[in-house]
Amino acid sequence: MKNEIRTVSGEITRVHVDRKTREAGCVMRGHHYHPYYELAYIEHGSCRFFIEDTMFDLHDGDFLLIPPQVFHFTRYLFGSCLRCGIYFRAGDLESELISHFPDGADFLSQVRIFQVPTDARREIGRIIMRMAAEDRGFDERSPLMLRLQLQELLRS
Repeated sequence: MKNEIRTVSGEITRVHVDRKTREAGCVMRGHHYHPYYELAYIEHGSCRFFIEDTMFDLHDGDFLLIPPQVFHFTRYLFGSCLRCGIYFRAGDLESELISHFPDGADFLSQVRIFQVPTDARREIGRIIMRMAAEDRGFDERSPLMLRLQLQELLRS
């Protein structure tokens, strides 16, 4: 079964995870936006994100947070890239977790780049692999499991 982001009236109904390797020259659809967050993590390799009028090169261990309604697209210019995209709604986050972000909920309103320290990448990779496996083997418990795993990832 192909793992696709499912929407109702353009909005996702749960956390989605898309983890795959893309080769140099891979062309994704052009500029787009959506009414939910996108959290991209580069597990291995590099890619270039264009967000509104700014270009960002991401490399191993980089996270990129793209808020809803922000135009963006990605190019893979530098060889193969293992990238994980995590798509979620503000409602998928516990208010207690949001309160610990710098600037609280306002933190989520801006494009952000984070570099994961080398010694933390193994644990981040484990969480992401569990999330991707849960998304692939989706069942009635998966929406809750994915939300909990997203909380775990953001606390790491």
